[in-house]
Amino acid sequence: MRALAACLALLGGVAGADDPVRLRVDRTTTHQTWEAWSCVPNPVGFENAFVAWLRAPTAETYDRVGMNHALPKNLISRMHDALVKDMGITRVRIEVGPQVEQTNDNDDPFRADAKAFRFAWQDDQVERHLLPLKERIEAAGDRMVVYVSYDLRSKLTPAFLLEPEEYAEMAVVFLAHIRERYGIEPDYWSVLNEPGNDRPGDPRTCAELTAAAGRRIADAGFRTRMSGPECVNVAQADRYLKAMAESPASLEHFRQITYHLYHGSAQNAAARRAVRDWARKLNITAAQTEWMEGTGLDVARHILLCLTEADAVAWDRFGADGFFTFPYRVWLDPKSDAMPLSLNATAHHIRQFSRYIRPGAVRVGLEGGSESVRGVAFLPKDKETPVVVLLNTADRKAAAEIDGLPEGAYGGSFTSEPEKAYGREIPALRVTKSGRLAIALPPRSVTTLTP
Repeated sequence: MRALAACLALLGGVAGADDPVRLRVDRTTTHQTWEAWSCVPNPVGFENAFVAWLRAPTAETYDRVGMNHALPKNLISRMHDALVKDMGITRVRIEVGPQVEQTNDNDDPFRADAKAFRFAWQDDQVERHLLPLKERIEAAGDRMVVYVSYDLRSKLTPAFLLEPEEYAEMAVVFLAHIRERYGIEPDYWSVLNEPGNDRPGDPRTCAELTAAAGRRIADAGFRTRMSGPECVNVAQADRYLKAMAESPASLEHFRQITYHLYHGSAQNAAARRAVRDWARKLNITAAQTEWMEGTGLDVARHILLCLTEADAVAWDRFGADGFFTFPYRVWLDPKSDAMPLSLNATAHHIRQFSRYIRPGAVRVGLEGGSESVRGVAFLPKDKETPVVVLLNTADRKAAAEIDGLPEGAYGGSFTSEPEKAYGREIPALRVTKSGRLAIALPPRSVTTLTP
């Protein structure tokens, strides 16, 4: 009760609150093992080149318009620091698209002509972002996860590049390029980003491309494995996975189901559970790999749904610039180098998960809760004391009691926009042999308890 009194003093009491919401940690019930918090490390140096290419999508345009090297290097470096140290990012997405092979190298998809391929945009991403992030991630004791997603205005993809063996040839050439030049070998490859969303692709096409690319990538000796369907709507995943199940070759090297949350599907818990069921059936993992909608507590609520309903092992907001307080154009102005760098409110809500749930942590049972108080618990790698993240979506404070915690000292932080608190630390708490911790949750908040 002394711990409860300390929290009530900090948070201003819970006058008018109902009886405490009760939750219990069950460390004997285990679920997914966490892989990574993810982002796309824009801003990119080839933005002007991309815009020019869209006006005239030819190899000549691509070769004529070079990279923008006059970007705010110090600001971008500080962004990399914040992504790793504050946000806990350890997974990065890199895109390829129809620009990499705009005309067919030759008529033989098993004999590549290197002169036909163009990777200047990807080289810019690797050199400007992936390598600096990799250095920081490894210095923090983690491993950078990389996945490739095919897009960059994929509706302009030439017909030959949607033929399975031609697509597979392109994938192998790109993987060889970045391994030989940078020592980077992606973990996953998704053949089409958001198929059918003003982009090429349908379930059968995705299955055929996945089968061919997966086989050729493995035969070439790369560790990269296939992911997908990277659909725009989580509810679409089921029909793409059914098509893959009807084509067993597409599952041979398939290791991760990926989905997005657009077109209203962020609310769809049942579709998330369908993804979870597919992942269990195929003995693979699932990941949410892009959602730029929503803000603040709404984003935190949907992270929680992905973790608890889809058993997601990775979660991606998308553009790294979206974690910070200023507009995108700042990243394109060299004069921005000295600007102060601060996380925005949505980033702080995500951070309550991402800074504390680290790679290798295993989700364990967290029973109980209420309509407005929900949570998730992860057991850090090689630890006995869980990290617990609790959401209070109500407009008033709520008292909660958590049972099943190991005896010891706990700390943590909370973010609550009504309280104007972003990552504010909570006082040290002590759990006795009873295993119970009482805590007050601020209105519309995310609270993280850590050993």
